[in-house]
Amino acid sequence: MSTWRERIDAMMTELQQERDELRVKMSLGKAELRDELAELDGKLDELRTKAAAWADKADDQLDDVVADAKEKATDWLGDLKAGYQKLRERMSDGDATPPAPPAP
Repeated sequence: MSTWRERIDAMMTELQQERDELRVKMSLGKAELRDELAELDGKLDELRTKAAAWADKADDQLDDVVADAKEKATDWLGDLKAGYQKLRERMSDGDATPPAPPAP
């Protein structure tokens, strides 16, 4: 499973490749198109910075959610085990009558 950071990095690489292809085609193009490409380059740089921060934050939050789920599952499992142990101890102390065997 890839992290959000890896997904964002892959998208950024794809955008950069598209930009590079346009630059090659544009080398013969008009100055007006070059200006538009320069503007888009600035937006790409801004997006790269923001996307990296968002991806890192998403990964951190996911780690926190998984850790919380593990902690809760461990607590629930411990409670169940303790309850089963308590029943076992009561049965061995004679406090509880074992269930009758099933009828043939």
